[in-house]
Amino acid sequence: MQLGFSADFTRCTMSPSCAVCEKAGDKMKLCGQCKDRCYCSPECQRLDWKTHKTWCQKNAGKIDQRVNQTLKVVGKGIDPAELFAEHPCCKYVAVIDGKGAGVIASDFIPAGEIIVRDQHILCITGDELGLSDIWSESNKPPAKFDRQHELIKEKFERLSESDQAKVLSLEDMQTNNKLTRAIVDRLFKEGAIKSSWEKLYTLTSVPSAHVSEVQDAGYKSPEGVFKTNSLPVGDSNSVGLFPLISRFNHSCCPNASYRWNHDVQSQVVQAMRDIQAGEEICVTYFHANFMTSDTRQKRTMMGWGFKCQCEACECPGLQEVRELVRSMDDGNMTDDDMTALIGAEKMALIEKSIATNERRQRLAALNTRLNTASSLRMVKQIVEEMEGLYCKEKILPHLLVESQIALDLIQAHVGFGGPEVAKWCQALYDKERLLEGETHPKTRKVKQWLSRTPSVMEVVNYANGNW
Repeated sequence: MQLGFSADFTRCTMSPSCAVCEKAGDKMKLCGQCKDRCYCSPECQRLDWKTHKTWCQKNAGKIDQRVNQTLKVVGKGIDPAELFAEHPCCKYVAVIDGKGAGVIASDFIPAGEIIVRDQHILCITGDELGLSDIWSESNKPPAKFDRQHELIKEKFERLSESDQAKVLSLEDMQTNNKLTRAIVDRLFKEGAIKSSWEKLYTLTSVPSAHVSEVQDAGYKSPEGVFKTNSLPVGDSNSVGLFPLISRFNHSCCPNASYRWNHDVQSQVVQAMRDIQAGEEICVTYFHANFMTSDTRQKRTMMGWGFKCQCEACECPGLQEVRELVRSMDDGNMTDDDMTALIGAEKMALIEKSIATNERRQRLAALNTRLNTASSLRMVKQIVEEMEGLYCKEKILPHLLVESQIALDLIQAHVGFGGPEVAKWCQALYDKERLLEGETHPKTRKVKQWLSRTPSVMEVVNYANGNW
């Protein structure tokens, strides 16, 4: 077979480094046959041909066809603002407080209002993968992972060009990191991974921290976009990609939440408290209430490639003060010494950060104690303290947290024979009406309790999702 180069380097689907000597640069050329291997010179291509020949002959044309399609789709472009045109209470903006794109309220949004409804554009199910729980990491052998990525690719290629463009307009924090790609390329060269498909699988299995110097937004894959943005599809054993709600930013004290709406059978973003016009609408990407700021920032960095800068994690100037303290602290300085050196105002930022972490740790401890409380009085004391901490951490007001507090107090009053069952049933009913609507089974069940006292087993079943 005649060896040759493709003149169009931009069509390379992997890292722009030579497959043999690992030299990097913008003058690399592709294997002219399969379009999936980069070389810096004809000499390196000849050295690699013995090992590359079999795979190249088998896959020639397949990758070229897929990349042509992807480039065509990316070239169409998507304006995210147009996707929100049908949702008048919010709008997509390119820059928010210097942190990038996001969604803001166009008008006042009351608590419980559904802000956006969204259908998945791409979905895979546990049944398709042979998994009883698609979200569990413990039951996913490599063969299942391979099938997951293969399914995403197959389903992406069956989408219309418009829908493909919507997918590729979303963030990909898995395949676009140059350092990660360099590591994978080395593994490929050393024989630890054998095919380009395995390369792509490896890239989309390694969390990718965002470092502007090494980030390359030109590298995207449907698999990487899916891994970065996918969400559960209701209570089914499925994972879906939602093109609208994937554009909402994260906060550790959010004003909205992802919800599955049973009435319309779609994923929604719902206001968890009153949201003012011009305010950014944020959700939380994980359960952050009981985590310290360091843990939360590590989670966002490893999962989505960014260090959370929400008001709960970073107050203005805190990072600079931390670096100043680290440079001055010799291990023997007292708080008074440090205050004298850096000033009371800067020291107050450090103390504020310590205090918020202590509150989150206290919330975690109280939540554990709540499950083993031995009296109504103890439950009430724990809940009262938790409410105060939630408020200080700006987690409250929040409909989901408030409904959980009401349910905890219903359980306590029913279990210990307390006098305020009706009061807290009314509180839970009020929250569920806003969250789920009048016709949802949860709301109807709680409505029954307004005219009678529920049994312990009824409340336990309700708490476990058996309505």
